[in-house]
Amino acid sequence: MKRSSRKQRGIVRVIEVLLAATALFIAFTTSIFLTTTSRINVLQEHSDLDRVGQNTLLRLAESGVIDSTVYPNGNVTTFDKSTLQNTITEALPPLTYYSMTIYGDANSGSFPSFTRQIGNVSNTSQNSFNTAAEVSSSSFMYTSSSGEIYYIVLALTRAG
Repeated sequence: MKRSSRKQRGIVRVIEVLLAATALFIAFTTSIFLTTTSRINVLQEHSDLDRVGQNTLLRLAESGVIDSTVYPNGNVTTFDKSTLQNTITEALPPLTYYSMTIYGDANSGSFPSFTRQIGNVSNTSQNSFNTAAEVSSSSFMYTSSSGEIYYIVLALTRAG
């Protein structure tokens, strides 16, 4: 009788160890799953930044902000940096860093070459884009009411 009681206790101990090991395995697997960053969130954020960038560029073009802030004057083109910066800041969601560069046509020939940088407007340093997890770049070809063609690039990232 003592022998079967010892066997039963031994079997109960083995089952107890197996259950404890299973519980530990499930706990570690769950914690690893919950602590790793999901790639879906990163892809969603990049998609959101792309959409916000395109919408912002379209809004700037349709509202006439680009026409009213970029002034062609012969071979020299200037722009009203503060007005453009305020308009972009108001159009973007909070805690969004941006850098917008406007390029003008360097040739007066039939094929445009956008190598002449007219200006850059930004609300952060270049280092913010270098260290960011996600950066989105949206580009836009714009023809002004005076017939000038501009290539506009808007880079966006989230703060934090």
